[in-house]
Formats: sequence, C-alpha cells, structure tokens
Amino acid sequence: MILSPKNRSGLYFFATVLVAVALFTMSVFTAERFAAEDQEHVFLEQQALLTQSSAASMQQRLDFLSTRAGEVALTLSEAQRGPVPGNRRSAEILTRALSNFGDSVRFIHYGPDRQLVAAAGFESDSVVDQQLAFWLNNYWQSENRTDPYLLFPDFLVTNSHQIAAVLFPIPANDLRGDMTRGLLVSLVDIADLSQKYVSPLRSGEFGAGYLMNQAGTILYDHETEIIGRSVFDGMHVDYPDLRRFDNRLISEKSGVDTYHFTRKRSGAVVRKLAAWDSVSFGPHKFIIALSAPDSELAAGMNTMRWLSLSLGAILTLVIFLAAWFFMMMRTHTLRRATSMLEQQVADNQDALSESKSRLTGFAAALPDLGFLFDAEGRYLEIYGDERLLIRNRQDLIGKRFSDLLPHDVASKLKEVVSKTLETGKNQFVEYCLTIQGSEVIFEGKTSLVPATKRAPALVAFVTRDVTSLRQAEQRLHAAIESMADGVTLWDEEDRLALYNEEYLQIYPFLRDIPGGAVGKTYEEILRYTLEHINVVSDRAQNDREGWINKRLRVHRDSSEDAYIARLDDGRWISVRERSMGQGWIVGIRSDITPLKQAEQDALEARITAEMASKAKSEFLANMSHELRTPLNAILGLAEMIQRQELGPVGNDRYVEYADDIRTSGQHLLTLLNDILNLSRIEIGTMELQEESIDLVEIIEASTRIVKGLAEAKSIHLSTAAPQNCPILGDGRALRQILLNLLSNAIKFTNSGGDIAVRLVIDDAIRLSVTDNGIGIDAADIDRVLEPFVQLSHPGTAKEPGTGIGLALSKQLAELHGGNLSMESTPDVGTTVTLTLSLERRLPEQQSNLFSSITN
Repeated sequence: MILSPKNRSGLYFFATVLVAVALFTMSVFTAERFAAEDQEHVFLEQQALLTQSSAASMQQRLDFLSTRAGEVALTLSEAQRGPVPGNRRSAEILTRALSNFGDSVRFIHYGPDRQLVAAAGFESDSVVDQQLAFWLNNYWQSENRTDPYLLFPDFLVTNSHQIAAVLFPIPANDLRGDMTRGLLVSLVDIADLSQKYVSPLRSGEFGAGYLMNQAGTILYDHETEIIGRSVFDGMHVDYPDLRRFDNRLISEKSGVDTYHFTRKRSGAVVRKLAAWDSVSFGPHKFIIALSAPDSELAAGMNTMRWLSLSLGAILTLVIFLAAWFFMMMRTHTLRRATSMLEQQVADNQDALSESKSRLTGFAAALPDLGFLFDAEGRYLEIYGDERLLIRNRQDLIGKRFSDLLPHDVASKLKEVVSKTLETGKNQFVEYCLTIQGSEVIFEGKTSLVPATKRAPALVAFVTRDVTSLRQAEQRLHAAIESMADGVTLWDEEDRLALYNEEYLQIYPFLRDIPGGAVGKTYEEILRYTLEHINVVSDRAQNDREGWINKRLRVHRDSSEDAYIARLDDGRWISVRERSMGQGWIVGIRSDITPLKQAEQDALEARITAEMASKAKSEFLANMSHELRTPLNAILGLAEMIQRQELGPVGNDRYVEYADDIRTSGQHLLTLLNDILNLSRIEIGTMELQEESIDLVEIIEASTRIVKGLAEAKSIHLSTAAPQNCPILGDGRALRQILLNLLSNAIKFTNSGGDIAVRLVIDDAIRLSVTDNGIGIDAADIDRVLEPFVQLSHPGTAKEPGTGIGLALSKQLAELHGGNLSMESTPDVGTTVTLTLSLERRLPEQQSNLFSSITN
C-alpha cells in the first residue's frame, strides 16, 4: 500500500505525536520514578535528622539528670554534717532540684538505715512502689552497695507504667572513703519524655513514632495497647521483613530502612519508610524510631501522573510544564523539610539554653565551685561562688589548670582527672591555695561526663572551702587531747575514728597494734586488749566469748550506766559510752584507782566503827541488865524501910533517907532502861509490840503525867487534836516518845512559858510539841539527836539529864517507819515533830475490831 505524501505527512505527524507522547509518557514515568526515589531519600533524611535531634535532646536530658543526681546527693551529704538532718531540709533540697525537670522525674531520699527521709516529684502508685521496693532490696543486698557511683536497675515497663531509675549512693560527708550515708533514687517517667521528644515527630495520619529499649520492649507508641509488649514475643511473627527491621533496631545504633508488612484487616501490603537513633542511659539503651507508609508520598505522585498523561495526549509542551512543576514540588518539599529541621534545631537549642541557664543559676546559689575540664585539663565551664576563684572567670576559660595553679596542686588535679577518664569512677582530692593573702583548704570530687557522638568525655569537678571545718577539727582534737580522761570516737561501722593520748596512757599496748588503732572495730580492740591484760572477772576468765558479747551489747546500746573494770595490775577503769546519733558513739575511759582505794579505806573504817559501836551497845546492854537486878533489890528494900513494913525504924531521918534512896534509884532505873532500849535498837534486837491504839488517848495520858511538872514552873500546857486518831503502833514506845518531848520542853522553857501539843492529819500523821523556851542553834540540831549529847547553856546547867531521850525517841520513830524532826531558834523556841505514814491510820471500825481482839 502506497501512501500519499499528505497521508504520509499525517502519518509522520501522527507517528511523531505518538512518539512524542510516548517519549513524554516515558519521561513522565521516568521522572516520576526518580522524583519518588528522590523524595523518598529526602523524607528518610528528614526522618533521620528528626530522630537524631530528638535522641540528642533526650540524651542531654538524661545526662543532665545523672549529673544532677550526683550534685543532689552531694548536697544531701553536706546537709548531714553535724546533727542529724531533718526531713524538711531533705525535702527542700529535692524540691529545688525538681525545678529543672518538671513532672518527668521523682527524687526519693533514703537514710543509711534504709528509712524514707523525703520524696518529691510526680505521684507514685502501688505498681511503681512495688518495683521500687524490688530495686531497693536488690541494692541493699548487693556487695558493692557502698560503691559511690550511679546504678541503673532494669526498667519498669507495663501497659500503664514506663519508669527508668538511677540510684546514687550518698557519700559520707567527709568525702573520703567508700562509705555512704544513704541513697538517692531518681525515677524517670519515660512516657513523659516520650511525649516531649517522640510524639511530636509523628508524620501524617498513618505515621508512627515509638520508643523501645534494647530488649525490644515497646516503651511508647501512639497505639497504647502494644506498650509494654516485646517485638520478640510473637507480636511480629507473621511479618518476616518487620522482624528483620526489628533486629536492625536492636543491633545498630542508628540508620534508615524500609520494610513491608500485610495489613490483617484489608490484606493490603504496606511499605513503610523508617529511621531510628539511640539514647544511652547508664548500661541501658533507648531506641527512638519514626516510620510512615510510602502511600503518603505515592498519593501526590499518582495525581501528578494522571494529570501529566492527560495533558501529554493534547500537548507535548506539557512535558516542560510537568518538569517545571516537578522541580517546584521538589524544591517546596526540600524547603519544608529544611524549615521543619531548622525549627526543631532551634527549639532544641532554646531548650538547651534554658537548661543551661537554670543549671548556672542553681550552681551560682551553691557555696561550692563547679568546673568542667577536658582531657587536657582546660577550664571549659565554671559555676558557683566566684569569690573562691584565684582569677576572674574570663581569665580561666580555655586555660589549663597546670598553667595557673601551683605545681603540687596542679599535679593532684591532673592525677584525679586522668583516673576519672580512665576508670570512670569518682575521685577525691584535698588541696590548699592562697586566695587574697589567706590560706584556703579545698576538698573536691570528680565525676565523669560520658562521651557522646559529637563530644568527647569530660570531667566535672566540684570543690568546696573546708578551711573552717579543718580548723574546727584541729580545735576539737586539741580539746580532746587536753582532757584528763581517755576519749574515743566510734563511727557508724563501729570502727575507731579518733582517740587521745590519755587513752593510750590507760592502754599503752595499743601503740603496738598492727596497722594502728584507727580503723579497727570495737570488737577487734576488745579482743586485742584481752590478749595483753587480764580483767579481774570470773566471766572474763572462764567465759571469754560471753564476756565479750556482753561488752559489745553494752557498747552498742550506749544507754546503760558506766561499768567498772578491774585489771590484774591493780587499776580500776571506768568506761562510759553515749550515742551521738547516726550510729556514732563517744567513749570516756577514766582511771579511778585512787577513788576506789579511798572507797576501800572508807569501807574498812566504817566496818571498824560499826564493830566498835556494836561492841559498845552490847556492853551497855549487858551492863544495864547486870545493874538492874541489884538496883531492883535496893528499890524494894528502900520502899520497905520507907513504909516501915517490918516495924518502926526508930528515927524519922532514916525514913527520909530511904525515900531519897528510892527516888534516886528510880531515876537510875529509868536511865538504865533508856540505855538498854537504845542498845537493843542499835544491835537490832528491839521489836515493836504493835496494836490498835488511839493517838489522842496517848496525848491525853502523857499531858496528865507531866501536868504537875508544868504547873510547878507556871508553864501553860495546851493540846489541839481531833476527837480520835486510831493507828497501828506500839503504844508504850509512842508514849515514851511524847513524854521525852514534853519533859524536854518543860525542862528548857522558863517559868510562865507556853507549851503546845498538836496532832495534824493531812498527807501524813504529824504530832508536834512546840515551846517558847531557850531554843538552840540550827547547827546544833543534828548533834542533840545523837546519843549522850547535851548542849551547855547558862539556863540549863542545873537541869539533870543524860542526853538519851531525844536520841531514843528518834530511834523509836524510825522503828515505826516515821521520822523525828526539829526546828529551833535561840531565845524563840523549839518545835519537835513526830511524822508517821498515813498507812498506819486505821478506820474506826478496824480500830474497834483490834480493841476487841486485844481485850
């Protein structure tokens, strides 16, 4: 078939159009494919930048938390210096620390005896408290729990809880050794961090942003039902490509990837674009991942494809318009991604600046200095009190401390910085600087700031002025050394922390104890002591372990009184110990050998005196008994002669002589009875014949007996008593007491005087005899209550007496469980009071019962 030129031209045109359309269509599809790949690459780069930025922000937040936890622990340690810190002080420290973290952190302070001191931050619940108890139990039981470095237990991850924790042992406040004074627990709410650093990154309606740990457990996802599940527990068993992607997430620190999986409901195969990065938290790792289906990109590409094909069928020039349109879209996409990235970076920089500003403000309020050194010892950052700086802040930044500090100080700092970088462990140092002409002592501690992918490892160094503390310690040591007693100080681990020279004077063999006495436990010192001296004690000799255990119990209790140990070299040592709080104990050792010798001498003297007194009393008792027998015969014969019972004597003078003999003999018999009673009381053979008596009747009978003597001296005798006062007592003894008191009152009261007898019942039974006689000095009252003591007075020289009456009355009162007291003023008068317990008083019915039984 031969075509005409016109048809051939039309065919050529048609072919050309078809070729043009075909070429355009091919170019459109080719451009679309390249554009899709390019846009996918840009999208993945964008996702990677977002995950890197988010990971960096979260890493910075967690690093700051770890560093801040160490600073808070140091602050708590400082707060414990001296007396025991209160809960309110710990709560204030924790609350101030939380100002940098908001609601994403909870600080908890535990004391060295595992008790809760204070807590602050987001509210806890039973699940968190149960997991915290498990972490704490593992910590307290661990062998390295005194290791003063960060501890990161496993996460608490459930559907409703995602908690990470860092445990920071609180160091002893002298900043030396491995001893701790408690524990600071920092709980991190991973869900709160995820809301800040992961949730905002989610792309589009079907995009996903999630957080998982190194074990593959989902810590955050917008599909909350999978939170707490592991990607390896069968959740992705039907998606091999997704499992491959999960393995990359766990094994690689960061990256981008694509994977396919089939939707269960629709059966559609979905291809997702994903990027991830990692965050370190102690030994643990967080993985931040973002993913989005490629359909979000394909939707725009499909629209462009159909539009290009429609226009390409009409006009070939659309290829240029499509190319221009494609380039514009690409440029717009890149600009949008760049703008989003720039905004994210700006936000992160603002957050970093705000955190740094808060940290600077907080550090400036502390009485310490904080430095950040690099591996070369350069000052990178400085915080705290600038008055403690040897130069201005701007003169230090960027300089090496080896170029600014004395050689010995620079060498110490260089050594601790190097060890911190090598071992990752905290180091302690003490050094001295001259600032403004004064010598200042500093105490410092280093802490490792871990390296990141953008920065090498650094060393944080916190130092404080301890000049006043060291001076106080020196004064304390001087004061302790000046004491005449041996002084010891035992720490919370029962180790000897301090002693003075006098302690070694008492136990000189401790100078030779291997390794020195400081640092040895109380039990070690005790056992070493028993190896060099013998304690005079049956238990110490026969049951050494039992004796040691008792001494340890008394030492740790520290509430019992001092105990006295007798050594085989003749010395007596008094040991007193008291608790100072927080487990510390102070001990005082005194050599009381002279005191014990004086006590022994006094005891021997007292025994000798008691034996002499007993011998005297027994002699007087025997003599009184021997004299009473012939004296009774004399009295009987004198009375027979006086009565002339055998007939008249023939001379009245003999009758008068017999009356004088009877009167004198009766007086002598009374004196012998008093001496005999006093002796019987002193040797303990006197027994009361107690019965129911009425004390008012005894008063009436006694006053009737002495009424004649009172009237002979024109003395007015009065009584004041209730109607009756039934008591349980020895009537003869009580009558003798009252008669002695009345006789003395009459004897030492001038003519025309007054004597009053009063019986008062209140909190006790009080019987008193008051006169307005000559009285005695207050200094002589105790003397007149002693046997055979009579005071000389011009007005009493002619009065007969032996000085036995008051002493015997006092002894009889004490036999009744009461006492005899005297008040007297010279030339005013005297009051003598017999006091008996209310327990001796009988109800009237009981008194009648006793009377009936007696009758």
